Amino acid sequence: MKQLRLTVPDLLRLRADREPERKALILDGHRSLTFAEWERRSDSAARGLRQQGVHRGDRLGLLFSDGGWIEYAIGCLAAQKAGAATVHLSAGMDLSQLAYRVRKASVSGIIRQADGPVPPGYHGWSASVETLEAGYPTAFDDGIGPLDIADIAFTSGTTNEPKAIAVPHGNLTYGRGESDDPLFPEEKILLSAWRMGTNASQATIVSALTANPSVLVTARPTPEHFAALISRLRVGAVMLSPHVAMGLWTARLSEHYDLTSVHAVGIGSAPVLPTARNALAMTFRNASIAVMYSSAESSPAFTSVIFPSWAEHKDPHFFTGPMAWSVGRPRAGTEVAVAGGHGDPLAPNQVGEVRLRSPAPSRWYDGEPAATSRVFRGGWIDTGDLGYHDAEGSLYLFDRASDAVTVDGKRVSTPSIEEALVQHPAILDAAVFGLPDDGSNQPIAAAIVLREPGSRPTLDELRAFLARRLAADEIPGTVYFMGSIPRNLMGKALKGALCNLATSGLL
Repeated sequence: MKQLRLTVPDLLRLRADREPERKALILDGHRSLTFAEWERRSDSAARGLRQQGVHRGDRLGLLFSDGGWIEYAIGCLAAQKAGAATVHLSAGMDLSQLAYRVRKASVSGIIRQADGPVPPGYHGWSASVETLEAGYPTAFDDGIGPLDIADIAFTSGTTNEPKAIAVPHGNLTYGRGESDDPLFPEEKILLSAWRMGTNASQATIVSALTANPSVLVTARPTPEHFAALISRLRVGAVMLSPHVAMGLWTARLSEHYDLTSVHAVGIGSAPVLPTARNALAMTFRNASIAVMYSSAESSPAFTSVIFPSWAEHKDPHFFTGPMAWSVGRPRAGTEVAVAGGHGDPLAPNQVGEVRLRSPAPSRWYDGEPAATSRVFRGGWIDTGDLGYHDAEGSLYLFDRASDAVTVDGKRVSTPSIEEALVQHPAILDAAVFGLPDDGSNQPIAAAIVLREPGSRPTLDELRAFLARRLAADEIPGTVYFMGSIPRNLMGKALKGALCNLATSGLL
């Protein structure tokens, strides 16, 4: 079977044939789904979808809470077997975001938890997995191919409204399914610390189909519950976001739970500050730390860098050097370019547009021609990020192009300011964003969450602290103290929302 012929249902069939009784998914250590059960139940539900009137090319929403991972996995494969594209939703989403995604992706039906709600204003059909699979016990022949759309992903929406991205099967399965070197080959359990209804929840499904360990998911996505699961089930590998990493560290959970079974940690989805990398190393002291970088548009192209475990170096300054900001080198057929404003390649250490390319079938913005949407000449895809590379080819991120702030003609990196802020002993969390230019030359603002309400530094104290770490034009001119920073389900700060609140006088 050639690589480009693989679809996501092919991955399940391959695994169900080889290891039918192996556990693919484990929910909180109590419920599980074997590959054979996954294949059988998704076949039945796919037949139920055809009886429901689903046709090839339809878009089906998957609306579940974080406790619905087993049914979500079955519904996802059933929809894709029936030739539909899946649209990942979550009961934890804001109602307006649910309605937006249903409308933007042209959802015609929703697969949901039994007795679960549907988005306000939605008038299409909805059904539970249990209803769909009832009475249809025979195998299902889908007839779909690698260029059929498997999934409608969304950009993060941290600055503007999320954009819908069409993802073909061959893009999701590229490099998967036939390798003799599966993900985390030595581990038995992989904890996927992601929320339902994100791009990472689809990645969790693909990981469950191709990784060596069983994938552990949870109905309670909190740092303390993650730590308790790791300790109780002796988890060997963990995939998580920078926000969760900082939550594990700030709660000092490694002091209360045994996390020494973890040998490998993968982190991505947002810029990973050196503070977060150090927090991971100190939390999982026996684990190597893999920092990965991609984008919703350019996946499966990615870069990565692997840092050795704390147990190997025991250096508290390990993440203060230049490599602390690196997202590594290209992997798995990926090519990386940093381009200037006219598309010209830039020399090392010059900040420009980060572009990625891979041989996988490309993604495209839904509703736009696949041949032109976000694709440059030669297949290069603009990530929307700014960065630079060093002489050895390692990539460093500067900022999102839409988030970087310009001060007196100079581009300023908001993550570098956030890194300086979270080094302050009184600051728990921070997000830096730009304000509209009002002529004051102070367009940089910071939203700050304190560790303790009574530990608030004065603005003069804070600026003096930052002056030892930042240039004068990088110090925020406006500071907002908040109880929490608004974030999406991936843990990314909603900087567009912060800017709107600030300009409306609501911060």
